[in-house]
Amino acid sequence: MVRRRQETDEVSSSSSRWKFIYGAMILIAVAAASLNTIQGVQDMHHRHERGGILDLGDLVRQSTDHLIAEDATEKDRFDALSTEIDVEEMQRLNDVLFKNKVGEDENSTDLDPMLPDISQGDEEKQDPSIVAGEDGSHDNEKEATPQTEQEGNSNNNIQNDHKPLNVLILYPDDWRHDTIGAAGTQIVRTPNLDALAKRGIRFTHNCVTTSICWVSRGTLFTGQYASRHKALKLRDPYFYNSWNTSWPYLLQSKGDYFVGHVGKWQYRSPWNNMEARDFFNFTHFHEGTHWYAEKRVKYHASDFSAKKTIEFLDVRPADKPFALTVAFYPPKAVGDAPEPGGQYFPKPEHMSLFVNETVPYPIGRENDESWKKLPEFFTERNMARHRHKTRMGNNTQYQASMKYYYRLVYSIDEACSKIIDELEKRGLMDNTMIIFTTDNGFFHGEHGMSGKWYPHEESIRVPLIVYDPRMPKEKIGTLDDSFTLNVDLAETILGAAGITVPDSMQGRDISDLYLKADGKRTWRKEFIYEHLLDQFGKELGPTSMALVRKDFKYFVWPQHGNYEQLFDMNKDPFEQEDVANKPEHTELKIEMKSRLQELKSSIL
Repeated sequence: MVRRRQETDEVSSSSSRWKFIYGAMILIAVAAASLNTIQGVQDMHHRHERGGILDLGDLVRQSTDHLIAEDATEKDRFDALSTEIDVEEMQRLNDVLFKNKVGEDENSTDLDPMLPDISQGDEEKQDPSIVAGEDGSHDNEKEATPQTEQEGNSNNNIQNDHKPLNVLILYPDDWRHDTIGAAGTQIVRTPNLDALAKRGIRFTHNCVTTSICWVSRGTLFTGQYASRHKALKLRDPYFYNSWNTSWPYLLQSKGDYFVGHVGKWQYRSPWNNMEARDFFNFTHFHEGTHWYAEKRVKYHASDFSAKKTIEFLDVRPADKPFALTVAFYPPKAVGDAPEPGGQYFPKPEHMSLFVNETVPYPIGRENDESWKKLPEFFTERNMARHRHKTRMGNNTQYQASMKYYYRLVYSIDEACSKIIDELEKRGLMDNTMIIFTTDNGFFHGEHGMSGKWYPHEESIRVPLIVYDPRMPKEKIGTLDDSFTLNVDLAETILGAAGITVPDSMQGRDISDLYLKADGKRTWRKEFIYEHLLDQFGKELGPTSMALVRKDFKYFVWPQHGNYEQLFDMNKDPFEQEDVANKPEHTELKIEMKSRLQELKSSIL
């Protein structure tokens, strides 16, 4: 979620700000009625009844869409986005607004009046073959618990002779490659993910091709670069138009899979008369906060996603393979509250973690040395810069924010363990591929920024752990430094199902790296990175492209005269010294520029 606020001296007092927002809500509601938007309200109510969150921000988005047009000024864009996000936060930042941060009173049983309660309505769209008995149970559920084996699939579209694997994708938000204990990070603790890595392979140079939430998710489902799937605008899922080539669709239509999605979705629904819930056999969309209420019981977002995952396992047909994406919302921040750690809401029992530890500061933080090395068009108005100053501008804020963030990471690690334990109990580990990865990386103050978007390592590199029952023993517990990408995940999933990959996909099957003898030899040695989102203006969030190799990285900033940067990754792994203008690198820069243009044409 992109958010941009005015500089500190331009911001009104907190109380005035919320008064304005409350007033804006009333005005918007009146305007909506006068503009006959009753149908839109009914659609939102319908989504709420089906188990989604009633999003008051939808009304605001309808009123601000006209401002985010091609001819909108930068101020128009800023004002529209600020209004949109602030109103949405009025619903979501319940603990901040009501000073009732979950965990302050562990004995309290009262629910915050603004805590999203998604206990109403049907929480999932079940396969028609699942018929509930009088007691509410399912016949196939009784057969499946515990389940040790699945019946074979005789579908003619299955291309390989192996039994189709179940697929589980564990997919948190805003989590970069080194935020995992196994990576050797000094403070972070992820014992369960570390254990999963020992049972599979951890890919150390896994990257995203566009580092922003919704664009990366479009790539996950389509197996396409953003240039092809074109889902560039927030909540504008252009890839719905080609859903029949996505892996969820193909698993259902070609492999007779039971396919589900739990957690963050982010795209508008319905869109062009297409409803995301109809794309899956099971859905439970929830996002935007770190705590939820269901039937007046509080759940941390990590536990809530695990709970819905277990419900998916309960209702899935016993005679079908399954695939499920568990899109955890944490550790993504909620809002830009200025108090230290105010964007993160961990579980109370995790608040003692890291209390007596000091989180290491990033290189170049002192005197903003790293920030000053960025190109001149990186100004104080830059969104990533603004987030940095708001969330971790001083050392107290930095330590609080990072410790709260790592506590959320720990809760996701625990939730992943609960899910994997459930697979163990049901005897499914021998026939299930598990993929742990994330949607994008994150700057934790590196280069004087907080956020993602740009081609730097902290932004584009994300964790990837693959557990695969087909994996040879000699590969288990190993590391692989190949350039794997999020564009590869779709083909990897289809490969596990034995389904033919459509020509529209642009990645490779990652299992080639551990199932084929020559897999690593023939694997890519470079890739193109693209960040094409330009709706925020070139000062708030400049677009970028990059050619990424192990030894050098070449950046281009299209909105700023195709400004070029070059980094020697062997000598300068933290990308502090731009060597684009060094005479000794002239020929290399020309070659990499030409190669970038070739790859740019190839991904359209």
